[in-house]
This record gives sequence, C-alpha cells and structure tokens, in this order.
Amino acid sequence: MKEPDTGETRTDQQGADAKLAEVATEALRRDRELAEYDFEILALNGKVKILGTVSTFSQKERAEKLVTDIREVKEVDNSLSVGVPSGDHPSATGTSSGAQDAAPARDITPGGAGSGTPCVRPT
Repeated sequence: MKEPDTGETRTDQQGADAKLAEVATEALRRDRELAEYDFEILALNGKVKILGTVSTFSQKERAEKLVTDIREVKEVDNSLSVGVPSGDHPSATGTSSGAQDAAPARDITPGGAGSGTPCVRPT
C-alpha cells in the first residue's frame, strides 16, 4: 500500500533539522551562564542531542531545559560532560599545585553518558 504524501521531502526535513539545531545553539549562546561554552547540537526529526562540556551539573540541567523549552523539540539527549575541558585543565598548562591536579569531575548521573557509568573526559 502506498504511503500518504505528507508534502514533506527529505530536503525539507534536513532544512528543518538544521534550523532546529541553529535555534537550540542560539538559545544556549544567549544564556549568560552558558554563553562561554562550546556546544555541538545535532538535530534529527525533532530529536536534539547536546554535546560538549560544562563545569557544573546545574549547567548541564540548565542547557537541557533551555533546549527542551523550544517548541519544535520532541526529545533531548543531553550528552554534556561535566568537568574541566582537557585544554583548560591546570595540569595541561604545566602549572602544578595540590588541588589543581585533581582529576576531572565524573558524570555519574543516572542516564547520563550511558547508563550511569562514571565517565571521565580524557586529559
């Protein structure tokens, strides 16, 4: 049996996905608490995946809420890491003093970065 014609072509959907990724990226850039971070946003059929690293769990939650609040978003996969990006880690600059040498924060949130398994960003 022939599928009904919805009038939406693959190109239309790709354009909608690109626009959704752009809107989500802009929402994160406009937020004072999140503007300094680099995010990668992937969108497909209303599902949005957020990639990158933030400093705190509350920033991770904030990013997810901002993207979830976009009308066209149907689902959010918050794959943000929580911790210090490897290039910004004090030991990467050659400085060394006690607390600064601590390992990056671990994301041990339920469902975060894969079924609650601790994830450490490589340094």
